[in-house]
Order: sequence, then structure tokens, then C-alpha cells
Amino acid sequence: MKKNSRIFFVLIILLLFFSFLEIYTGPIKNPEWNIILTLRLPRIVLALIIGTNLAISGTALQSVFANPLIDPYISSASAGAAWGIILSRWFGFTDLPGAVVFSLLSLFFSYQISRKNFRTTPTRLVLAGVTLNTFLNALIVIFFLTYHRDFYQLLFFLFGNLNETDWQLIGLSFLLSIGGFFWLYRLSKHLDIISLGEDKSATLGISPENLKLQIFVVVGLLTAISVSLSGIIGFVGLITPHLLRMQMGSTNRQIIPAAALGGSILLLVSDWLARNVAAPQELPLGVVTALLGVPYFLYLLRKQQ
Repeated sequence: MKKNSRIFFVLIILLLFFSFLEIYTGPIKNPEWNIILTLRLPRIVLALIIGTNLAISGTALQSVFANPLIDPYISSASAGAAWGIILSRWFGFTDLPGAVVFSLLSLFFSYQISRKNFRTTPTRLVLAGVTLNTFLNALIVIFFLTYHRDFYQLLFFLFGNLNETDWQLIGLSFLLSIGGFFWLYRLSKHLDIISLGEDKSATLGISPENLKLQIFVVVGLLTAISVSLSGIIGFVGLITPHLLRMQMGSTNRQIIPAAALGGSILLLVSDWLARNVAAPQELPLGVVTALLGVPYFLYLLRKQQ
């Protein structure tokens, strides 16, 4: 317990440090308050919201499927949310409801096609998610090149950024994300039990299918919020929970809040790299997280084998 308390303390210090770094470093040195309030502070708040959402969603998916290789990106939830936003804008509707619906549909579809004899395996679930994710991303490219011809929007949907500055949208997203966080935190004991096996959880009075449904709804909501704010950003939900479990154990009541801090830190670091490595040009944020996440995913895949 003392070790976990120290880890929380270190995570909070790192979060404050990288938030300070995000404000006071970049192409514009010694920024004025106007720049801080209108450009850099929104990036920090977005990193906190999106990093938290993706990391705790990855934590929940990995626990409910006992699968360290799954997260909102690999499960195709992010690509589904992106398609929901594209279609909502095409037909003149609000982004978020469509993003939630299509994120949920993608999760359900990946889960259903990975099942055999009412069971799924980590490998089948990952293959189903990666296949659907690739297909949906290909459709996004075709849509933009055929109908929209907006290369910036295409990059936004495929690789993401933290350029949103609408405080009203950010505030609403924050409130919804807080609700999603506490919903997952309330389910943390159930996630601990189901990670030991569905048969054991059923004997203890926990319905695996009901729990999965709740997780899908929360993950769909949190992923949709993240994609509507920043586009598709991959691997935050894969890296963060796994690294924390290596240090803190597998108790979700500890891992979920730690993942919120860790995901925020990872996104702040990635955004700082995206803004400064090739300054004055800004790299797409998803490119940086992919460069960090793909090698780690391959490491986990080899370890699973």
C-alpha cells in the first residue's frame, strides 16, 4: 500500500511538471497570458480529459476480457467513433450521439465476430479489432478523398491533435468524462473478479454479459468524447494500464485512478514532443503515440505468445 501511495505521489508530481512544461515551452518563448489561456491551457485540459478517458477505457477492456493487448484503438472503438462523427456532420447532426452509437457498434461487432462457441480468446479479439479498425480507417480515407477533399480534417481523424479551443465543448466533455470515470470506478471490484475468469465470476453472482454491456457503454461514451475532441489517438489505453499493473498489481480500485494520471501524463509528453521535435511544424499527435505504442504492442504480443 505504501508503494502505491508513493507511485500516486510521483504521478501527481510528473503531471504538474509536464503541465508546466506544456505551458512555458514551445515555438513561442515566454508566452503572454492571452496565448496561455486561449491556446496552451486548453491543450492541458484536453490532455487530462482524453488521456484519462483512453487510459481508464483500456484498463476496463483489459480487465473484462483478461487481455492486455486490447484498448479503444485496437478494439476499433476509436475508428467507429470517428465514423459516427463524420456521418453526423454529413447529415447535420451533433457529433457526440453519433460517435457514441458507432463506437458501441464497433465494439459489439469486434466482440461478436471474435466469439466461437460463445467464447472469445485474446488473439481472436485483437485480430477482429485490428481488422475492423483497418477497414474503417480505409473508409475514412476514401470518404475524405472522394467527397470532402479536406486534408487537414483527414489528418485530424486519422492521427489527432489537441487544437480544440471551445471551452463550452471542453466543459461538457469534462463533466461527462467525470461521470464515466466514477461509473468504471464503481465497477472496479467486479472487474477484479471477472479477470479471474467468467465461470468464477458467475458463481459469485456477477453476470459476465451484463458487466461487459456496462463496460461497452462506458468505453463507447469515453472513446466518443475523446475522438470528438481530438480525433483518433492510439495506444494510450494500451501502454498506461500495463505499465501501472507491473508496478502496482492488478487491483482496479488502485489502477483506474492511477491510469487516469498516467494517461494524462503520457498524452502531455506526446503532445510536447509533437509540438517541439519538428518545430515550427507540429507533428500529428497520433503519430507520436503510435511510435511509442507500436513497439510496446509488439512486445506484449510476443510475450503473450
